[in-house]
Amino acid sequence: ASYIGDATPPTTCMLCTNTNRCNGNAASVTGCACMCQTGWEGEQCESWSTGLVSGGGSCKAGFADADHVCDGCAASYIGDATPPTTCTACTSEEHCNGSADSVTDDGSRGQCVCTCRNGWAGAACSECADGYAADEAGLCVACSDAVYCNGGGVATATGGGCSCECDASLQGDRCERCVGGYARPEASSATCRECTVAAYCGGHAEAASYTPAAEGGAAVCECKGCSSGFVGERCDACAAGYVGDASPPSTCTECTIDGHCAGGHAVSVSDDGARGACACECEGGWDPATGCGACSAGFIANGTDSCLACSMEGHCSGHATQVTSDAARQECVCTCGELWAGATCSECAAGHVFRAEWPLLCKACSMEGDCNGNADSVTDDGSRNECVCTCKAGFEGGSCDRCRAGYFVSSTGAGGVALACTQCTSADHCSGNAAAVTSDAARGLCECTCRTGWAGARCDVWTLGASASGANFSGTGFPALGSRPVYNLLSPDGTRHVVVGSDGKAYLYDATDASAAPVLIDGAYGEGSFSADGELLALQPYLFDASVFGGSPPYSPLLDMGGGGFAEFSPDDAEL
Repeated sequence: ASYIGDATPPTTCMLCTNTNRCNGNAASVTGCACMCQTGWEGEQCESWSTGLVSGGGSCKAGFADADHVCDGCAASYIGDATPPTTCTACTSEEHCNGSADSVTDDGSRGQCVCTCRNGWAGAACSECADGYAADEAGLCVACSDAVYCNGGGVATATGGGCSCECDASLQGDRCERCVGGYARPEASSATCRECTVAAYCGGHAEAASYTPAAEGGAAVCECKGCSSGFVGERCDACAAGYVGDASPPSTCTECTIDGHCAGGHAVSVSDDGARGACACECEGGWDPATGCGACSAGFIANGTDSCLACSMEGHCSGHATQVTSDAARQECVCTCGELWAGATCSECAAGHVFRAEWPLLCKACSMEGDCNGNADSVTDDGSRNECVCTCKAGFEGGSCDRCRAGYFVSSTGAGGVALACTQCTSADHCSGNAAAVTSDAARGLCECTCRTGWAGARCDVWTLGASASGANFSGTGFPALGSRPVYNLLSPDGTRHVVVGSDGKAYLYDATDASAAPVLIDGAYGEGSFSADGELLALQPYLFDASVFGGSPPYSPLLDMGGGGFAEFSPDDAEL
């Protein structure tokens, strides 16, 4: 009894349960019959309950779903009962007199709550708020001079209403009509004017005609026969060819050549369109703004009776991009082209020189073209005749085409122009033994001035009795040296010579006098160096005060440095 088959006769029989028979929506299952939970219906509890449901598993519009039971109204809806049979949407038109900015429900879905527009009040926005009053159309308007009294009276709030005390020219509950004999100058005017020539027509008409207001209309005042120079319905504007003194004008003056274009060069005159000023039409070149009495911009005075147009050909040598005149209209002012300068653009610009054979006459100075690429900068000579190069280090000449003294040519280009100049130095070109070094006149070689004791083109020949090369020492010229010299050292000033033999003994010689007796530097044997100032001698293993060399021996060391090897000062004597 609690099973159901898949066919007749069945091939399978399935036990009926809430899940597989009633979609999980049954309160109980009897046999294979589903007893649906509240809110569900159908043989297998597959549908929501009818009545408050729109179908498809959702509540009807306005109703809210609470566990599949549509027994309440949604937000901004109110019901007719509890539970409701109908839910009505809260709207401004139906519940708030059409005068609400927004509407919602009271939370219990029993009443609609209105948020009234400005000027309205009450639960249903059906009353005027404080400071407002109903107008003829039943709308709430501000009880103010400008709004309720149309700008023509003083408004006073009176027990929920509003009253107006009108100006003398107005009447009506809201000062909306002119009194007899008065009319509004404009439909939007707040006040009315008496229909007379003086008050309504500005005193500029022959007569003023009054027509009372018809039913629902407005009174009319008509100005007839405007005075000469005046036009308009109220004779309050100047006619064409006239200019006024104000707006609206009290006078309109006719534009005439004699009165407004007295410069003597006008062909006609009219107003400026706005009737504010007269506009002169001048002969060619004359300025309307001056009444045709001075030349226009771009022209200069040609005597006293004509104006001459400034031209780029005539006044700027044909080399300007723009030309006009000065403020006094006495001189033409040229804006010169890129290559040109001067009042008439007849001179070359800075950094350019004049060349008659050049297509544009003014040629730009360039480091490549005028300085052979060997300059830091280039400009003109001030007279615009020659380019002036500021040569790079090592170069000289008007076009930086040769090496300066102390440098030699290390690379040349076409025509023998120097492309690279190398500085002559004692270290690189004089074996480090020169007192001075420069280059020869042809800048092809370096010339060395050797220190005392040295000779040869590169100062590489020792002249004080023996070769300066340890490999070639023979001992000749070094008396008292009992073995083959293996190392020698010259002081920076070239006056003292230290020689070390293969037996490890070191002697100090006077390099300026080969006949002077040597002095033994006892205990020193290694290689070393003088400080750059010649004050110290580092000769392993000792550091000596070389400033006392030449005095009475023996020379005591300042410091025992220990060990052997080579000792050398840094170039700045800061380190050893």
